[in-house]
Amino acid sequence: MKNSPTTTGCVLSSVATAEYPAIHGMIGWYNYNRERNIDYYTLLFKDRKNKKNLEALGIKSQDIYQCDSKMNKLKRKITALFPEGIVDSNFSKFVLNKNRIAYYNIEEAFKKVTENIQKNINIQTFTYLYLPYVDAKSHKNGVYSKEVRNVINEIENELTKLKE
Repeated sequence: MKNSPTTTGCVLSSVATAEYPAIHGMIGWYNYNRERNIDYYTLLFKDRKNKKNLEALGIKSQDIYQCDSKMNKLKRKITALFPEGIVDSNFSKFVLNKNRIAYYNIEEAFKKVTENIQKNINIQTFTYLYLPYVDAKSHKNGVYSKEVRNVINEIENELTKLKE
């Protein structure tokens, strides 16, 4: 099956925790918490019915994100780059509790990755870059659309620049 890589809550949580969804509990875009009888968006940290932030309902991040993110425990300098709108979200804070950098578009994201690499050239680092664009365009336009191809080409161009 030809398809774009998924960026659902279960896969992103698996990347952060190095655990399977059956262990970390994020099984998809939506989850259900039996103890609190709440149906919620995993990445948005919001109730599906009323769109309220789960914190407003007395639910803490650790109640939902039950496994620790491995990124917070790596023995090197970790940096995570997220789109500006989610850099301080509950999920982004779960992935990495410090050294999160916001970006506004693909070009700026890769520019900031390059600057981070150059600034830390003599130490061990790990840089996590979350790019939601292929997934978003795939949902809106279809995986074989011109819009998705354009985003993939833009990312490939930026990767070429980064390599150079």
